[in-house]
Amino acid sequence: MNAVDTVIMDIVAIITVVLATITIITVVITDITVVITDITVVITVVITVVITTITITVVITTVIIIITDIMMTVVITTTIIIITDITMTVVITIIIIHHHHHHHHGHDHDRRECYY
Repeated sequence: MNAVDTVIMDIVAIITVVLATITIITVVITDITVVITDITVVITVVITVVITTITITVVITTVIIIITDIMMTVVITTTIIIITDITMTVVITIIIIHHHHHHHHGHDHDRRECYY
């Protein structure tokens, strides 16, 4: 009986070791999987953040460029209007001065009445 008991004990011991080894391997594999998953998640998050940041930067830059463009257009338009206005004023002033020089007598009204 003793020899049989020893063999049984050995078999049980071997089975236990094998099971333990399998368990350890499983745990290690699980750990590796978890780590890989974590890394994947981190990479995904990083990529998402980077893409989002780039997108936001691009959008902000575009908006700034558009605003600058609009401002420039407005400034240029305003400048042109002001220049046109000044030019018109100068031209009108010159015309009035010339008119006054040519016709010293009376105002436009008097002259208009004379024509009729």
